[in-house]
Amino acid sequence: MTIADIFLSVFSIVMTAVVGALSATIRAQREKARAFDDRYKAEHALLLKGMQVLMRAELFKLHEEYVQTGKPVPLDIKEQANSVHEVYAGLGGNGVGTHLWQELIDANAAN
Repeated sequence: MTIADIFLSVFSIVMTAVVGALSATIRAQREKARAFDDRYKAEHALLLKGMQVLMRAELFKLHEEYVQTGKPVPLDIKEQANSVHEVYAGLGGNGVGTHLWQELIDANAAN
């Protein structure tokens, strides 16, 4: 066996180990990135749901304050209700918030 043959054998073994280590590192990084993405998606969904809940609560509050009491609804409150409803509906809100919003918009405006 020549020195060249020994070198090629050693080189082959070292390269196999290096490729294996790189492959394992890449696989671990992908798994870590996938776990991060899953966590991000879950947190994002919760934040969107939380925002939707807050917007619905705001519509309930405005509805209670003006429609249920029969008070005239000032124009700025109607504009606020429009903004809140836009976010609420954009986040997939159901018909309850839309019903409350519509009653606020249809209520008598303050002079």
